Order: sequence, then C-alpha cells, then structure tokens
Amino acid sequence: MPIVLSTCVARPHDNPARKGSRTGIEKLPRQSIDVFAPGPNYGDGSGVTGDFYWR
Repeated sequence: MPIVLSTCVARPHDNPARKGSRTGIEKLPRQSIDVFAPGPNYGDGSGVTGDFYWR
C-alpha cells in the first residue's frame, strides 16, 4: 500500500496579475486530507477536498 509522506493544498488569493481573478499559487502543508475521485475532464480539480482550482 502506498504511503503519502506529505502534501500541500492551495489556498486561494486575489491574483495581482489579473484583476478580478483568483490564484492558488500559495501551497500550504496539511496534516491530513480527504480525497475524492476527480471528474473525467481536464480541470475537474485535484481530487483533494478544499484544494483551490478555477474553471
């Protein structure tokens, strides 16, 4: 069984390069995560609950 040693999850912030948009560039370590199967399409998210992604 695989073991995950560490993971980081994006935290949303205003994007200074594009007014009115958000970015998840800042990744922060988490003690634990909940995962789910991401959707079948590109851009459906990472499969990590609470991870920031935009559409």
